Amino acid sequence: MAISHVKPLHLSLLVSLFFLPSALGGTDFHNCNPLRDYPVKVKTVVISPDPVKISTNGNITITGSTSVDIPDGATVNLDLRFPEPISKRSYSLCDIVACPVAAGPIVLNLFNVFTQQELIPHYRGAPGRPNDVRLLPLQDYT
Repeated sequence: MAISHVKPLHLSLLVSLFFLPSALGGTDFHNCNPLRDYPVKVKTVVISPDPVKISTNGNITITGSTSVDIPDGATVNLDLRFPEPISKRSYSLCDIVACPVAAGPIVLNLFNVFTQQELIPHYRGAPGRPNDVRLLPLQDYT
């Protein structure tokens, strides 16, 4: 019987949601630390509906690739902001995609990540900035 001593990983996402149409800026993505070589390279981030609507649950789809295998036990941490913090969620990566994740293309579909109940208290109209999504580094699980 083989016992794995690989530490699980955290894949953290910071998502800021603003009510602006795609034509005014769309979803912007950048890594938090431009000097770091991240194991997950994000290609696209799609927030739907876009623009975000208070009356609809929202979904986020992230496509990209990983240069390393990601073991069972990894989690996806999501911080929702509008523009101030709304909530934090944590998902098992294995609930989103088949685990372990082999190096190569990856698609993360997160459904119902922001709801009407969460957004209504924070809605003050369009704040004048585009949607903003940041992927935080993979970290060792503690």
